[in-house]
Amino acid sequence: MLLVRVNCLNKKESLPILKGDQIIGYEKFVFWKHRLPNVEIPVFKIPETCETQVFTVQVSTDPEEDFKSCVNKYKVKGITFRLVWSDDAS
Repeated sequence: MLLVRVNCLNKKESLPILKGDQIIGYEKFVFWKHRLPNVEIPVFKIPETCETQVFTVQVSTDPEEDFKSCVNKYKVKGITFRLVWSDDAS
């Protein structure tokens, strides 16, 4: 699997964590949905946090195609998941 860097962060809607004038992270992530990778590339980084964070996108309801479900199924150690954004309007 290839880990790609995707320019998909909506900086105007995201909430940065500042230290002085420098952005040191994000309290709230908002992504451009049309720029997110698809099921063929479920794991990605963004340029703004590429040294510290890896993201995954869930586009399939099929557990065999979903990265998080596979990690859980095979009990892979050292990976934790936290929902940071959803396009779900509910």
